[in-house]
Amino acid sequence: MLFKALERDANNVDALQGLANLRIMRARDSEAIELLEKVVKVIKSKDNEEDFATLPPYDFRLQTSRLLIELQNYKSAVRPLDTLIKEDDTKAEVWYLLAFCHYNLRKYQNAAE
Repeated sequence: MLFKALERDANNVDALQGLANLRIMRARDSEAIELLEKVVKVIKSKDNEEDFATLPPYDFRLQTSRLLIELQNYKSAVRPLDTLIKEDDTKAEVWYLLAFCHYNLRKYQNAAE
């Protein structure tokens, strides 16, 4: 099903994330990172500060960030987390994950903020 969805639309973020999750379960981390980076690229292309409706759903972006963090790909996880903060800056988990990424990227000042 995931492959059929990607055949129809190579930028189908749901299929990309689902396939990445399967790759993680099978310890094929480099393939998972590649797929999740495609998701981040789609998020970047649709990021418009004025209209969050163009972005994938909030929970989807949060899960994408969690998967990237699990794969220790902190740099790629920052972008979806930034969109989440712009949309709703009251979620403690998002702030924690963003600080965790900055800390692991050795951007200590950003982590402290």
